[in-house]
Amino acid sequence: MFEKIMQEILEETKVSGEDIVWLKCVVEKAYHTTKRINLCIETARWLAIGVHLAGAIKRARNGEILPEIDPSIVKQIRPEMQAISGEILSSIQSIGARIASLSEIILLAVHLQCAQDGF
Repeated sequence: MFEKIMQEILEETKVSGEDIVWLKCVVEKAYHTTKRINLCIETARWLAIGVHLAGAIKRARNGEILPEIDPSIVKQIRPEMQAISGEILSSIQSIGARIASLSEIILLAVHLQCAQDGF
């Protein structure tokens, strides 16, 4: 299943070079982490997560910082989803410290929480 998901993500994102290695690393971490907590994610959502992660890698490489997310929105994301998101993003922390910014963590956590809630 992971290989099929990864293939679709790579086709959609058109990443190249070292970014492919980083993307595979973080998607594999996400895949195994979600399996560990019994979080079932549909293929279409995996594609959205993969596109998001490819963007996060690109932003980290370019030194881009996402704007802060409104605290009222952050409060809507369950702490456990934030923690899991941070754990996943930490697998590629060496790209740049910005990869694990609160905004990146929250945006990934939204995908995870939506999957958990069946959206």
